[in-house]
Amino acid sequence: FLPMVAFVDRVTRTVRQSPLSALVGALFLAVCVAFAGEKPAPPGPMPPPEPGRQPQPEASNWERIDLDAEHAIIENEDKSRRNSAIPVETEGDVIVPDVLKLHRVVSIGTRAFYGCSRITSVDIPEGVTNIADYAFYNCSSLTNVVFPSTLKSIGAYAFVGCGQLKQVHIEVPRLLIGERAFRNCDGLKDVQFRGDEFIANTRAFFGCGGLLDVDFVAKDIRIGESAFSGRYDPSPNDYGYCDHLTNVTIVASNRLEIGASAFNNCDALQKATVVSPRTATFGNSVFSYCSGLKTIELPEGLVGLPTNALAYCSSLQSVSLSSNVTSIAYRAFDTCTSLTNVWLGEGLSVIEAQAFYGCALRRLELPQSVSSVGSRAFEMCRGLESVLVQEGDTNRLEAASFALGERAFYRCDALTDVRLPQRATVLPPRVFADCEHLAAINLPSNLTDIAESAFESCAALPYVDFPKSLASIGAMSFNGCA
Repeated sequence: FLPMVAFVDRVTRTVRQSPLSALVGALFLAVCVAFAGEKPAPPGPMPPPEPGRQPQPEASNWERIDLDAEHAIIENEDKSRRNSAIPVETEGDVIVPDVLKLHRVVSIGTRAFYGCSRITSVDIPEGVTNIADYAFYNCSSLTNVVFPSTLKSIGAYAFVGCGQLKQVHIEVPRLLIGERAFRNCDGLKDVQFRGDEFIANTRAFFGCGGLLDVDFVAKDIRIGESAFSGRYDPSPNDYGYCDHLTNVTIVASNRLEIGASAFNNCDALQKATVVSPRTATFGNSVFSYCSGLKTIELPEGLVGLPTNALAYCSSLQSVSLSSNVTSIAYRAFDTCTSLTNVWLGEGLSVIEAQAFYGCALRRLELPQSVSSVGSRAFEMCRGLESVLVQEGDTNRLEAASFALGERAFYRCDALTDVRLPQRATVLPPRVFADCEHLAAINLPSNLTDIAESAFESCAALPYVDFPKSLASIGAMSFNGCA
């Protein structure tokens, strides 16, 4: 505008000097004025909405978003931030636009819908890759979320307190769910994932009291500590119970990792199918205190049962371990009072202390690969009738020894027959004490020591043939025998 004023002033001075110049200047000035008053062309029509998506009913709500607000809902592809916050009075069904103020929406930002307790559903557009921390925190009326196929991550606490959310079904190539992302979503009924890689971090679904079904299928799956636990969580001082969860299906075609206490105390769980043919690891107490668990399929790729893995699963009836399992850790099946059958694969080497304490086993057959049975490993298995340890090839180095721990079969009241391998050299204290129905035992030909009270109170034991190798018999070893 200022250059035009200067030009008009110059033309006016020229008019005073020359009539011809005045005529030319007048014509040019008229053209300039006409050009300055011309209105801009109207904008073209808006592009049609994405197929299957309806325009946002309250479009003006999005237009009022302050791009300088503290919280973010959009993020440019070049990662430069454009911030906005959704008014807490927003209600009903929300359709997030895929383009907002000329910026493509690729992220639902931190606290974007924080406390929007009146919204009932959210449709997130294709192109969004991230739902940030606290994004839908305490959206207490939210019942449904449409997740895009481009989603890659859901942040910590993202859906905490969304008590009306019914299901989470996500099918994307890779997904990371942050810590406590869905904690205390009491109305959540089922969780399903399909893709290549799935990671659920610590306590991701902790305290989802209405959850019934979990179904994950991917190449690689990692489930964090206490992800579905029903255990008291001392850090935020609250309780989290997945106490209605009845079915778990986890299928990983490549690698599987389930963290400590992931399903601890899910006492309504009845069936767990865990499949991983290649590599699988469990954390301590992974299914402990699942008192309703009746059947479990353990993965072929599992190499060891950790401490308390299935302890106190009082409804569990049978377990089959593959030949890849080399160790059963401390109290792995402790007090599984309905466990009557267990199949142990060739390859098992170590059974640690109290591994099967108080189980309902009827018959026990240990493969020749077993070299060590820990103290109290089968103590109080009061229905156990027979024990057979396969002999194996005594010329092989790994089969050259067999060790029993103290009280390994203490108070196995129904035990009548025991067959130990010839490679056993020591019977420790109270190893068969109080087995009141034990009527026969073959002592190994290489046995050198019988410790104190080894067979004390075996009232039905009528006789024992001692091997020539025997060097010592401890005090009260056969006290109370027949």
